Amino acid sequence: MLKVGITGAIGSGKTTVSKIFQALGVPVFYADIESKKNYALPQVMPQIVTLFGDQSYTIDNQPDTKHIAKLAFSNPALLIALNEILHPLSKQQSALFMQKNKHFAYAIKEAAILFETQSDSDLDAVICVTATLQSRISRVMQRDCCTQAQVEQRMQKQWSQEEKIAKSHYIIDNEDTELTPQIIHLHNILLQRSKQMKPIA
Repeated sequence: MLKVGITGAIGSGKTTVSKIFQALGVPVFYADIESKKNYALPQVMPQIVTLFGDQSYTIDNQPDTKHIAKLAFSNPALLIALNEILHPLSKQQSALFMQKNKHFAYAIKEAAILFETQSDSDLDAVICVTATLQSRISRVMQRDCCTQAQVEQRMQKQWSQEEKIAKSHYIIDNEDTELTPQIIHLHNILLQRSKQMKPIA
């Protein structure tokens, strides 16, 4: 089985692309979504409260991810500490997901900071989803109901689109080009690559 990563700068459309692959029958592990679920784990909650205060959770123990993100993205030390809590868990969960789906031709791990956390080290290929800077800013402002300044602050904490492209094996353009034909073309390439691998016992 091929292990494939999907990444891209914030607002590029990684999740949209991943859902199309999923519709083609490809298993997809959404690292960012799974990481948010980890906020509710008993071993994680006390660490989050220590870093971000009691306001990090509602009265019924639901994480206030907007509060946490606001503090983390304005304080580099807090962001590093948060990543040190969440990313080892996500990496373990991703490995289990890949093992569970090893009989598929390939499976995907979708993650915003794939390269930043060295989570690409055990992958066979990485796809980078791209779009213009203005499109990415506009999409995030609309999606998260935030200001341009807030989006740009978050962008500064991640690798640039150009850096991600340089380390990726495949590029999907999510600007004015149709997505589905690009994805189907790449899907066929990955299926062919998988056939050339040694079968799993």
